[in-house]
Amino acid sequence: MHTRLARVIDIIARVGKLDALGPDDDFYAAGVDSMGAIDVVMDLEREFGVAVPDEQFVAARTARAVTALVDRAAP
Repeated sequence: MHTRLARVIDIIARVGKLDALGPDDDFYAAGVDSMGAIDVVMDLEREFGVAVPDEQFVAARTARAVTALVDRAAP
């Protein structure tokens, strides 16, 4: 698995207190709420040193989609 993708999955699963999360699972449906999503964005920005636009993050419902956002924002 793509290393960055694995790190994104770890962050989302940890913040959302999810036992398991696949790269294409809808993490909102799995239990991440709006407050958790804010924490995920903050952790992603801190971990990868990027700015993740909130409106794009909300539309990215899977770890794979979030990883693509991080990839585009990464230097």
